[in-house]
Amino acid sequence: MRKLAFLYPIVALACLVAFGCSLEPFDMPSWDVEINLPVLTEDYTFQDLAADEEAIKVVSDSLCVEITEALTEVDLAGRFGLAPYEGEFGARIGAFEVTAVGSAAVSFTIGEVWEDAAAFSGHVQVPPFCFPAPGGATASRTIDLGDDFVWAEVESGVLGITVENGMQVPLGDPSRGCPLVLRLDWWGAGSDSVAFDEPVPPGESAGAWIDLAGRTISNSVTISLRGGSPGSEGEVDFSYLDEIGIEVAPGGLTVSRALAKLPAQAFESERSIIVEDSTRVVLAGIESGTLALTLFNGLPVELTVGVTSDDLTRGGEPLAAGADIPALGQEALEIDLSGYTLDTGAVPGDPWYGTNTVTFRVSAETPGATQHVEVASTDSVRIVVGMRDVVFDRITGTLKPTAVDISGSYDLDLPDICSAVSVSGASLVLRIHNEAMIGGEFEVMVTGEGGGRVESATLTGAIVPADLGGAPSEVEYEYDGGDVQDLVSIVPDRIEVEGEATVQGRGRIYGTDALRGDLTITVPLVFEVEGDTVRLDARGFDIPEEVRDEIRDAARDMVFRGGLVTDFDLRGAFNVYLAADSAAVYTAPLLSIAEPGGLARFGAGVADNEFEVHLDRESLEVFLRERLYMGLEVILDPTETPVTARPDNYLRLEGRLCLVRRMGS
Repeated sequence: MRKLAFLYPIVALACLVAFGCSLEPFDMPSWDVEINLPVLTEDYTFQDLAADEEAIKVVSDSLCVEITEALTEVDLAGRFGLAPYEGEFGARIGAFEVTAVGSAAVSFTIGEVWEDAAAFSGHVQVPPFCFPAPGGATASRTIDLGDDFVWAEVESGVLGITVENGMQVPLGDPSRGCPLVLRLDWWGAGSDSVAFDEPVPPGESAGAWIDLAGRTISNSVTISLRGGSPGSEGEVDFSYLDEIGIEVAPGGLTVSRALAKLPAQAFESERSIIVEDSTRVVLAGIESGTLALTLFNGLPVELTVGVTSDDLTRGGEPLAAGADIPALGQEALEIDLSGYTLDTGAVPGDPWYGTNTVTFRVSAETPGATQHVEVASTDSVRIVVGMRDVVFDRITGTLKPTAVDISGSYDLDLPDICSAVSVSGASLVLRIHNEAMIGGEFEVMVTGEGGGRVESATLTGAIVPADLGGAPSEVEYEYDGGDVQDLVSIVPDRIEVEGEATVQGRGRIYGTDALRGDLTITVPLVFEVEGDTVRLDARGFDIPEEVRDEIRDAARDMVFRGGLVTDFDLRGAFNVYLAADSAAVYTAPLLSIAEPGGLARFGAGVADNEFEVHLDRESLEVFLRERLYMGLEVILDPTETPVTARPDNYLRLEGRLCLVRRMGS
């Protein structure tokens, strides 16, 4: 039978040829084959979303909105200074010398002081005698000590007296009660006297001195003398014109008060002031401030005054100021302290507690006076010192509590996909970075605005000093109180920070030290949708060459079939846009796979997530490009309850071109 079956076609062909019989044409079978050309498969996970949106983070396998805002930097230098200070001190001229007073001399004849002297003139034996005679007049002479002073109250000095005996008999007879005594009457200023205990030998001299300390003297002194002589043992040449010479010579004369031609003087004094302030400066650089000096000249002559201080230096040079001040006048000086360094030193045993002591040296010079002026050792230069508006740009010491303003307004860049948050698990973290070796505390109010609501929270904490090596401190505070929960629950798109830090204690602040901080709000991400539309970032994909060949060979229209699959409990519809570059995906697409009104559905529980779109020849040419860019637009259905997202939740978009090719005949 198999052989017979094989012969049937041959017999039939022979019949046709031999007999020319007419047979009906035989139709070969044909069929349609559907060809699917995959063109794209894209997965969108919430892990990808976290990577694309800076504010969305993955924390402990959960998606969170995390907003960090750097607070406005607060410079600490320039925040500290000294309370205004004013004090005064004086520099007295002190006892001054009257140097131009020289010696002066007078003489008496023996006949002037002893009325019987004329009776013994010649070569005679002179009997003992005393002068003046009882009831007789006392001879006197006035000596002028010069024009350099009129009177003076003597601080120290002596008056030297020299008596020269020009007679041939001794002068002075203490044994008979007639010693030589000189009386000095200062014009209008009292008197002094000096007695010689031994006779002055003939032709010789003797000296004595008077301590003038505490005495008032004048430039005119009247000298009178009394005395006697034991006479001669034999005959001597004697004349009533023989003289007794007297010389006076002031020496080492310094006076405390005088009416005089004041000689050139130079004096100096060193005085210290203590700035009363609870900030105790050991060492500080001055950013700004003023030193005011008012110089009062208490002398009746012009004075040149200089003021210096080794405790205030600039460029290593001590502060120096000065002025010429008229007699009994004053001068005001103002010194800009910017750039100066103040070094008061530390109290013994405590390197951080400054003495706040500033020492000034005062020097004064006067050229002297050509006229008589009344001057006293208590006359002085008086100096009023004022320190105002002193602000430091760096400081070492003990600082009083000083308030530092902390404020700022900040707009937060929230992701569009963030429609709601879960208060449960939310936190607010404040980090404080301090570069200064001074600590303190802070209190700020953070006010947030978002979704038409305003909420505030008060944050407090300590500011930790940097260590002694200069390493900044950083402390982190996490707040979760009720007011903080209210604040973070609105996921604010704008916050305002208002408050202050109080910095105090022992340590050091450099010129560049600052207080920095940042505020971080972290809340779990949930979705609570009211018909929101989300456009995901454009992605590029390649069209394989074999797919492009199939499209070129296709004689008929094609169908684009696709679907959006998700394991996330959201529902909605979507569009797919194609373009030649990423920037044009949503603005000028070449093709929209699902047009509005014919949106494809997706979501858990959706019966059929697939859709198809018939493409004409013109639309198919879009797929002849080697590379296309796709944008996915998702239109979400409203949610009844918030939906929490996990990092591995996904949206998967699949697309393929479908053509039908007839096979067979």
